[in-house]
Amino acid sequence: MNVVQLLMLSLCGVCLGDMPDHGGAISVTHAENADDNGVSVEVEEDQLDNVDVFYPTRNWQTIKPGQTIPQGLHVRMNLETGLKEAKLMDGDDGLKFWKEGERQGMVNTDKKHFSRDELKKALKEFKLSQDDVQDGQVYAESLKKDFRSYDELKEDFAQMNANVKTDSEILTDLLTSFRRPDITVAEKKAILTDLEYYVHQIDNAQNFAAMGGIDECIRTLNVTDADLRSEAAFVLGSATQSNPKVQVRAMEGGAMQTLIRMLSNEPSTQTRNRAMYALSSLVRHFPYAQQKFLELGGLNALKQLFQEGNTEKLRVKAVTLITDLVIEQHMIEKHAKIDDAVQQEKIQQYKKVPLLELLQEQGWCDVVHTLLTLPDHDTRDKVLTAMTTLMDTCHSSFSGAWASLEDLQREYHVLSGQEQSGKDSDDAASDDHFYTKMLQTVNKMLLEIVRRDEL
Repeated sequence: MNVVQLLMLSLCGVCLGDMPDHGGAISVTHAENADDNGVSVEVEEDQLDNVDVFYPTRNWQTIKPGQTIPQGLHVRMNLETGLKEAKLMDGDDGLKFWKEGERQGMVNTDKKHFSRDELKKALKEFKLSQDDVQDGQVYAESLKKDFRSYDELKEDFAQMNANVKTDSEILTDLLTSFRRPDITVAEKKAILTDLEYYVHQIDNAQNFAAMGGIDECIRTLNVTDADLRSEAAFVLGSATQSNPKVQVRAMEGGAMQTLIRMLSNEPSTQTRNRAMYALSSLVRHFPYAQQKFLELGGLNALKQLFQEGNTEKLRVKAVTLITDLVIEQHMIEKHAKIDDAVQQEKIQQYKKVPLLELLQEQGWCDVVHTLLTLPDHDTRDKVLTAMTTLMDTCHSSFSGAWASLEDLQREYHVLSGQEQSGKDSDDAASDDHFYTKMLQTVNKMLLEIVRRDEL
């Protein structure tokens, strides 16, 4: 075992055991025959230590120049004398340790002397062996191997920042790659997927349009590859959603005509679904686009879906879109402020969109309620909402839905009873009394049809 590093503990006016007061130096050495882990204590009379250590009490005492102060004391500057003073912290007592250069020591605030056992126990708190030093050096070297230095980290972060690109730069790079003459179909599809992610953000979509990205999407809607057409419609829908500037750019680029044609002629179901998504994004809250949608035969294209097989999901989306447009027009007329010039201008724009009249003229009222026979509860909910919204315009046609409504009334009467009794507690729909609300809606619809028929 290596020799323990000598730690000098200078005691000013403190005795060891019953020894008389003197300023002796106490050191700790390794002893083969020591009874306490190889530690013995010696008082070296011939090497007096001149370290002046401050002995704290619970009262303020002046700190002499050059005195070594133990750790953990309450220190202040006396404003009257200009001298530093110190005392024990409230509730503090016991051993206090001090350090000056390579020397360290302790004072006992409870009494003016140490017993040998107390001293040996206390010295263990701060003794440091050669083995500890060597272990510390090995540990420090391992840290250097396992972790990079601050300068290395700074250099890495600088390189990372140099490689970080803004969204605008990424969009530019993607469009540049998309326009390469040697690009493959698979690469184009991957780029369109990336673009769809970025154009959800309004500013990115506007930058994308300014770079000619909307025009690229519209051109891609006409290519022969169905997957490319699908991805292009998806990007167009995400870019135009709730983004007036991009909606205007898409209308200027001829997107409306292409999307209506795709709804009528597109053989791919997925592509038609995404064309519906793009069309919905383009016309919502944009009365000019709604006007062009009607002029270009958009209602006929949507109604045609009811004459084709395997288009149930598209029919529901079509009914939902028409319902939303009717509600949108109604809300702006109802809540527009008379003294708000912008809102009044918007009302004038919506007056150029004869949506309700065309719905009635083109037979939409006769096809909406046919979706009530679908088994999906969510679909029925959307259809009932549409019928409630269109009741003023289509009430005579909705009389033909009486049998379907009675079937729903019986079905939801049973489901509502189970819901109320808790038998259907495992069904997520029962948590908000969905079936009971559906029953109430059906009942109101039947009563409204009867009331209007009696008028």
